[in-house]
Amino acid sequence: MAIELAAARTRSLSVGQIAERLPGRPDLLTATRDAPARQRTLTAVIEWSWNLLDAAERRALARLALLPDGFTLLPAEALIGAQAADLLDALVSHSLLVVRGHGLPRFHMLVTVRYFALEQLSASGDEAEARAALRQWAVDLCSQIRFPVDAGDFGDARHPEARRHDRLFRQVAHDEAVILQQLDRLLAQADGHGTDHLPAELRDAICLIGAALMRLWSVTWSYERIADYGARLIAAAVQPAQDSRGNEAGLSVLALCVTLFGLLSHVPEQVRSLLPASFDGEGPFSRVRRFLRASDEQWPELTGDADPWVAWAATRCLAAQQEDDGDPQASLETIEALLGRLHGHDLAGIHLLELHLHRLQVLMSLGRYSQVVDACSRAQVLLERVLPSWGEFFHTTLHMEGAYCAVYLDPRPETAGRLLESLEPIDLPGTMRFIARSVRGELELTRGNARTAALIQRVSLRYAGNWRSILGSGSQWELYILSMCLVTDVELSPDDAVELDARAVRARATSLLREILSDPAPRQRDIPTLMAFAAAVGLSAVAAEDVGSDRRAVGGELVATALAVGTNQTCRLLSHDYLRSRTERLDARALAQAEERIRSLDRGELVAHAADLAGRLAGEVG
Repeated sequence: MAIELAAARTRSLSVGQIAERLPGRPDLLTATRDAPARQRTLTAVIEWSWNLLDAAERRALARLALLPDGFTLLPAEALIGAQAADLLDALVSHSLLVVRGHGLPRFHMLVTVRYFALEQLSASGDEAEARAALRQWAVDLCSQIRFPVDAGDFGDARHPEARRHDRLFRQVAHDEAVILQQLDRLLAQADGHGTDHLPAELRDAICLIGAALMRLWSVTWSYERIADYGARLIAAAVQPAQDSRGNEAGLSVLALCVTLFGLLSHVPEQVRSLLPASFDGEGPFSRVRRFLRASDEQWPELTGDADPWVAWAATRCLAAQQEDDGDPQASLETIEALLGRLHGHDLAGIHLLELHLHRLQVLMSLGRYSQVVDACSRAQVLLERVLPSWGEFFHTTLHMEGAYCAVYLDPRPETAGRLLESLEPIDLPGTMRFIARSVRGELELTRGNARTAALIQRVSLRYAGNWRSILGSGSQWELYILSMCLVTDVELSPDDAVELDARAVRARATSLLREILSDPAPRQRDIPTLMAFAAAVGLSAVAAEDVGSDRRAVGGELVATALAVGTNQTCRLLSHDYLRSRTERLDARALAQAEERIRSLDRGELVAHAADLAGRLAGEVG
């Protein structure tokens, strides 16, 4: 019926315009005057269906409208009780819900039905009680997800209750949207109270839900979620808790933020300045508090701490800092020093796995692809120590990292083609989906499909806009994908370069590079990623400008300068060897002259020189 009503409107509105207007105007769709009254408007159709329901079914539909699209049985039970399965079946039979899903059934409500049902819920006086029940369900579920400090804690496959822990975590993953909806409501309430002092119950609810979601996002590589919510959770987490469980949740949020922000940003100073010195009876979490209150200058000392967790956290943070400062070799040595000192079961399995993954990441940035293949195999063994629901995410990631590096070591079209075929059925989580899409473009380029590769990178570039809205301009993810676009565009035919507006991408990248390198206090401090970006900008300029031109010479010198500082070589297209050899093929003489001119510059002078070159290029592009 809804389709027929919508079809009648297409004489004056497009399908998209109808979809935009429907949520607030269900009466937009009307039938002819000679149609039965119950069929003249979409609202009348829904109201007629509503009147066919019994009291329990009406209450169920009204309450279920609070849930986001694609909910599962468990949150439905929290809202409508033990008869949820029967009530859901009844609502599906009345076409007021749709059920879909492979394996786990998920329920969907049309937006117009949801709008109507929410009006009924508001009018019934039942809304406050329903919202309270949903919030309590989310808090109760998330409170069972614990942060492991010692080996054998939550998440360890050998824990006596490992199967229950796995079921709990899977439920959090299945109903992430519902739980995140509750967190958003709690954070909005916190904003209304101000950040100085929250009611204890509100503070603890935020921390309990936040800690569970932060663990989920760390396992699924959802770094954009961590970056977006981490800073907002800190304000609640540093406040005093009302009991030991709330205190544990707050410290868990802070520990996850600090050790994961090593991948995204620096440790927020407010963690140290606002965190109280102790909480009575916090037990093993006193070690977490001790680390959180330590300054950056104490990290080198704490990497040798007698407590394995403190040494692990300090190692993660120090290694990330060293890598950002442009010394990935020191970062690798810091990680390997702790791995060499640890006994196999000193750390919780998830922390040992994350340490090995951190080592793998640094090896990638150093361009040691053969070692990465071996590191992936070694890390696979550690998956047996963590919950299956955690291991599944990591298994996919490790498999792909190893496969990518195998192609980097043998970059022939046929090896790239085989990997592309194997990627088709894989559904990747979080940021890994974004990275995999970009690498897919790299593989297409290896096969000689430059236009396809460039189109793929532009899709990724649109996704990178999410990072700009969260972290501001110039996040490492934006720089990474812009670099991939620039290097790929070098291989486009002249006609394709015009059609895909390669010049605009180059102008955007050049201006952004100048902006970052000229900022005395940039948000982006990841020197290797910055230098890979600088080299890509330089290569793009060399390819675009005429032989012998000043701009071509500046581009070549920017490549030479960036490579002398050192680049993040996570992808083959951004490796030192590829960037140098591709520039050399375009203009060997200009590159050689540039390398000679900068030979005497030290590292600080090289970075300053890169800023000057970026300014010259940006001025000319503008």
